[in-house]
Amino acid sequence: MPRWPWKRDTPETASGIRPPKHPPPRSSKIEILFHYLDHFEQEFVRARLIVKSRASKVVVGVAAANGGIAVAGAVTAVSGEAGLGVISTGLAARSPSRRRGTGIFRHRELWVQRTLVASDLQTLRRQVEMRRAGGEDANSLADAGMVGLNAILEADMAAWSEVRRAQQMTSDTKQSQRDGPAGDGPVT
Repeated sequence: MPRWPWKRDTPETASGIRPPKHPPPRSSKIEILFHYLDHFEQEFVRARLIVKSRASKVVVGVAAANGGIAVAGAVTAVSGEAGLGVISTGLAARSPSRRRGTGIFRHRELWVQRTLVASDLQTLRRQVEMRRAGGEDANSLADAGMVGLNAILEADMAAWSEVRRAQQMTSDTKQSQRDGPAGDGPVT
């Protein structure tokens, strides 16, 4: 999907996870845990909504273009207007580029990943709150909670790296198909 200069990603529309601010000075361990947990939970929910919206736009855009192709083709066949054939050809050219865009940016995969991470963070929050309500020592609970938070963030980084690696492998495969078996130009 092309991005127009006036539609650049802002901090509110970027799908990446923004770094947290430092916790307030003299915070207790449990306050620090909740500071980071609050931040990452909000960030993953925000990022999830952004990539979900982008994935939906691609699906709707491709469906609309395909519908437009069918309508323009039918009207062209009935009316014999050659100008409508040009419109149909333009829509046909646009549809694969949208699909290619989703292959490049992997919005759906990121949406699923962000959903899983947000769910894991919410589960961690519930567990920490339940243990805290049960009277568990706040310092040991904060230590255990931070270990859990770090594990979730590390798993997210590994999953994000897999999405990027899959994107690179797809790109490399397409390039090798264009270059041919010896890598010496297109296959004819």
